[in-house]
Amino acid sequence: FVFILSFSVMVAAPYIPPRAFNGSLIFLLLAISFILDYSMFEIKGLKIVLIILVFAIEILFIKSSFLVFSSYKRVADQAAIRNSHINYEKLKKGKDAIISIPDFYFVNLVKDRDAFEGTMNYASYFGVRKINTKVMDYDYSIIKTGKELNVINETNHDNVRVYICPASLISKNGTLLLECTDRRVLKEKLYLQYYNRNSDILNNIELNGYIELNGKHYLGATIKNLEDLDNVRLTTFVGGKI
Repeated sequence: FVFILSFSVMVAAPYIPPRAFNGSLIFLLLAISFILDYSMFEIKGLKIVLIILVFAIEILFIKSSFLVFSSYKRVADQAAIRNSHINYEKLKKGKDAIISIPDFYFVNLVKDRDAFEGTMNYASYFGVRKINTKVMDYDYSIIKTGKELNVINETNHDNVRVYICPASLISKNGTLLLECTDRRVLKEKLYLQYYNRNSDILNNIELNGYIELNGKHYLGATIKNLEDLDNVRLTTFVGGKI
């Protein structure tokens, strides 16, 4: 009854975020726990089944919570990068600035709804004219946390850097990120090439997802089972040898 009552008070709300159901869920779980506790004395073997079920749920909960914490930590680094870029553009263009920032990229969540909604009015908060967000398909937090690789640069772009975050037990996907001071990277296809350790197969990774942050230009890629690397080649064509 309490579960139904706590849920019904939201009936007039124009929008109900998922987190608003947490209180009702707790009441429901309490009711179920009392029912199950009573049932244990009535049905033989149910206690063992429930213990196994609870143990399995606990493992799933621990895994999900750990992945959420890990993903949110990366998102916190992304937020710091975004805020720095907004302040940079505000100083450069003033309060009439129209700024583009990358959207948050959540890494390896068990459920999509574990990602929080970034729907705040950024322009009003930061005191600028407009802020647009761009959907991203790679984790750009490695600008702060990634390992810098040695780059064999076969392009006309100067001052290039490449960062890597290899796959791990936490995430099966790794990230490669190109940093450059030349805006022309937006106008051509660029590839990163590398060999996995103990392999003679040349990997060709096309970079995409252009973003500009703090006056620098970035392209990146998410790669499944990316191994840790030391060297890569930056090129405008596919093929060749390192």
